[in-house]
Amino acid sequence: MPEEERITVKAEVDAYVSTARAMYRIDEELSAIEVTDPPVVVRTPDGAKVMAWLPVADEDRDRPADSGVG
Repeated sequence: MPEEERITVKAEVDAYVSTARAMYRIDEELSAIEVTDPPVVVRTPDGAKVMAWLPVADEDRDRPADSGVG
């Protein structure tokens, strides 16, 4: 998106990542969300976005054999 630019100043990236972790409780014991390594932060008109990922179950492996699906 043209209005977004990647932030590369380490202190600024660290501040946004720290804020995101506190606000969204990322990397806590029960949170499956993880910030990318190295962190990717982009500036937006409203502040910034911190890239993170959420693992998703593998449908084939996690589906019970007798589920009737597939």
